[in-house]
Amino acid sequence: MTRHTRHITTALLALCLLAGLEGELARVAVIFTALPTASLLAAFTIQYDPSRDSQFEAAATVLLSTLLSAFTIPLWAAVLGVCYP
Repeated sequence: MTRHTRHITTALLALCLLAGLEGELARVAVIFTALPTASLLAAFTIQYDPSRDSQFEAAATVLLSTLLSAFTIPLWAAVLGVCYP
């Protein structure tokens, strides 16, 4: 999860709490923003930006966000469990 995604997820959680969204809807929205970067990012980069640096950066982003999501998604689920018991 990148730094910007973490801020988006935090802002969305705050918005859900302020708007008074029901628990299930808020949990789905927040967890959805915490998901890893789509693997199609790498495929689109290969197709539309042939530079090796861009391709490596896209692949690294997908790999890193997928690995980190193994920790961040359960963390967000725990936070949501506190906010929406």
